[in-house]
Parts: sequence; C-alpha cells; structure tokens
Amino acid sequence: MRSCFFLLAATVILSACADDQHTTAPASRSGLAGRSAAGNLGPETQGAGLPSAKPTDQVGFSKVVVYTGTPLTVLAGQQSATFANCPTGTVATGGGYEVTTTFVGTAPFVLRSRSEAGPTPTAWYIAVNNSQPGADKLVMQAWVSCAS
Repeated sequence: MRSCFFLLAATVILSACADDQHTTAPASRSGLAGRSAAGNLGPETQGAGLPSAKPTDQVGFSKVVVYTGTPLTVLAGQQSATFANCPTGTVATGGGYEVTTTFVGTAPFVLRSRSEAGPTPTAWYIAVNNSQPGADKLVMQAWVSCAS
C-alpha cells in the first residue's frame, strides 16, 4: 500500500514538474519597464498596458528519478537495515521498499521506512525485523525518488 502511495506521489510530482513554461513573476504596475523616454508604452507592451514578466531562472525541481539500493538478505531470526541513496545534488522526495523474493513463512515486521533525517534528505532508509514465528529468509530492496 505504501509503495503504491509513493509511486502515486512520484507521478504527481513528475506531472507537476512538466516542461510547461508558465510565467511565475508578477507583472509590475508601477515600474517604468516598457516605457519610452516620453512616458509612452514601448512597442513590446502597447495595447497590453503592462510589460510581460518572464522568469529568469528555473523555479522548483525539473527532474525526478527513482533509484534502488543494494538488495538486503535477511535470514530468519535476524534484524537488518539498508539505504537507497540519491546522487549528489539531488533531494529525496519519497521512497519505499520491495520484497524481491517470494517467501513461504511469516511476513517480516518493517521497523522503519522513511527518508534520512536532516533538512535535505538524500536517502531512503528501511529496517526490518524477520524474527516472527515461521519466518523465512527474504530479500528486500529500498528505493528512493530523487529530485533535481
């Protein structure tokens, strides 16, 4: 369920960060931009009444990519943890885990599935307890959505 939620969140982020170029700067009503020395509107703003504002820099994230961590083998009766890391210069926006093997025993207890602590998280952390009665060996893998 969490994996579905994070995949949905990643989809929403991707669609919000589409390459649609929209003006984000407010138009100035009091500035002299677009006016000639005589005080008349210049040719680029005649008829519009206001100069058009254009962003000078990209606002927000422009790309989100999902990365997977190293598979983690957890034997029956053990606890273990692993990370999925973002590349340098990117920020973790979500993540999760996946059990990559089928197991016959009791499902493991996931202790943590969260972003790395800090103001700009760059990894997704998972910790699992596989010591339930009837537990079997399993392989899990963390994944992280990274925005740049």
